[in-house]
Amino acid sequence: IGGGFGHLVPYLDLVRALLRHNHQVIFASHDLTSAEAVFGKYRVNLLQAPVSLRKVPNPYPLQINYAQLMHNAHFSNPQELLARVKAWLHLFHYAKPELIIFDHSPTALVAARALTCKKIISGSGFLIPPPGYPLPNMVYWQECDLDSLKRADDGVLRVINVVLAQMKLPVMERLDALFRTDEQFLLGFKELDHYPMRTGTNYLGIFPIPNYGEDPIWPEAGAKKVFAYLHP
Repeated sequence: IGGGFGHLVPYLDLVRALLRHNHQVIFASHDLTSAEAVFGKYRVNLLQAPVSLRKVPNPYPLQINYAQLMHNAHFSNPQELLARVKAWLHLFHYAKPELIIFDHSPTALVAARALTCKKIISGSGFLIPPPGYPLPNMVYWQECDLDSLKRADDGVLRVINVVLAQMKLPVMERLDALFRTDEQFLLGFKELDHYPMRTGTNYLGIFPIPNYGEDPIWPEAGAKKVFAYLHP
């Protein structure tokens, strides 16, 4: 789902290290132009990730848990989801991966349930909801309607299970089962996690990339520096 540099640049050091050890790296990206800007000068096979070009009917105007975000990312229609899952399976058939790393890629996670290779889910806390039913409120400082979160979980789970059944794969009992992988790379810090209720987790921090990007020019005013990664 992610289209910005925040889903690409954190993997630059990892990709370079894998290439130094003669591994083959195939990167399927939402935005190939951005992926080319980050990985174009390396021996990385760039592929277009399956995306939907249609508008979602009845989207959530404000998404306060990951299930609502998934609904808005076309997890509301089984046939649309099935088409993208099949497209991911074609990519996996081409890549023949021994390891898959998923960053903000719930559709790929659904498709990969058909595979036996190692799987790692990676990204900031926002992208990796902790287990529970329903998936927790990301706007944790505000009260929310728990029943509405459950309806979102149940609706997305229903769509996924229709697709899994059509693929002759075991269905899931709860939506959080989608995020159970062999390992997690939780990129960030506990103080910035969207889910402060998360427990038993190893935060890996954020890896600076030497000589990439531009140095910030801070204003003179203000006692502290605050960096915000925003999208218009």
